[in-house]
Amino acid sequence: MSDDLTRRKFLGTAAAIVLVPVDAPRVSQETAADRRILRAAVDRIIPAQGKMPAASSIGAVDYIVSVTSRHRDLRERVDNVAAALGAGFGDRPEAAQIGALAQMEKTDPLSFGTLRDLVYEAYYTSPRVWALIGYEFRAGSRKTARLEDFNPALLARVKQLPPLYRDAE
Repeated sequence: MSDDLTRRKFLGTAAAIVLVPVDAPRVSQETAADRRILRAAVDRIIPAQGKMPAASSIGAVDYIVSVTSRHRDLRERVDNVAAALGAGFGDRPEAAQIGALAQMEKTDPLSFGTLRDLVYEAYYTSPRVWALIGYEFRAGSRKTARLEDFNPALLARVKQLPPLYRDAE
């Protein structure tokens, strides 16, 4: 995560996105070019591989548009990335796209980091991706990750270590 995107902001944003109605914001004509740039960029950050889908196919672009429509500072950073990559970014060969993103990461790490973090957030909060990586929720009213039974043998080595503190007198 980038330095400006704290855990609290991440969790608050993720919770807000989960609670947002399923209708994605409608695409307006003036943002269609930006969406094409974003689609190509998110697919270079997380491309399709084997059974795993590309980021754009799980709705990463809609997710980014939704989040940035509510957070002006994030919108400005994503706009910086789109402007730096340029309108023809999606038409370039894959190697050129990767090179442009690598250059963007060096020249404007804050904007690139924001885009990267939003792509990861969109991808790994997708129930479709959860199913593919075997992530399951517990049944019941508390929808949290399934926990394995605690194995006390895992602590045996740690219990044998000397204390890492000094007694205060």
